[in-house]
Amino acid sequence: QVKKRYSRPEVEANVRLAIQSMYSLPNIDFGMYLTVSDIYHTVMAVEGVDWVSIPMYAREGASQTGTADISLREAELPTPGTFVITAAGGIG
Repeated sequence: QVKKRYSRPEVEANVRLAIQSMYSLPNIDFGMYLTVSDIYHTVMAVEGVDWVSIPMYAREGASQTGTADISLREAELPTPGTFVITAAGGIG
């Protein structure tokens, strides 16, 4: 949800960049433990975000229902994969 008086497209773009940054060097490492709370924290830190709901967060190839923390194997690096942002509120 975008706060009043903030540009919805701009906030949405900044959220996308923030999530992509989470999964970019130097913020990643082999064998990481990725938490849903990391996503909430990252998105809520974007100026103009009022609140966020994450209905699904799962590793590729796993059951794609609900949210769960993701534990990577020692030789795995995280990548953002596919994510969908649906923003409401704010200014058009």
